[in-house]
Amino acid sequence: MIECNYSQEIVNRRVLAGELHPAQKKRLLRSHFSLEHVKDFLKANDTRGVEEIWLLHLSDGNSDAALFKREIQELTGAVVRVAER
Repeated sequence: MIECNYSQEIVNRRVLAGELHPAQKKRLLRSHFSLEHVKDFLKANDTRGVEEIWLLHLSDGNSDAALFKREIQELTGAVVRVAER
């Protein structure tokens, strides 16, 4: 299980659109784990024996569950599930 709260691309797009205040972005980047961080973390570790990965704590506005699931599945080959609220 791993937190995958937001995507940097989605956050940047929302800031540019005025949907997310820069201060909120700063707090988010400081206190939550992004899709990009998750991918880097998984690449840095031996995941050959991992059969299933659960993505936790996805942001309502700053994530895309289908995208996150697909990208992590492609990276690891493991079954990926997204925890619901």
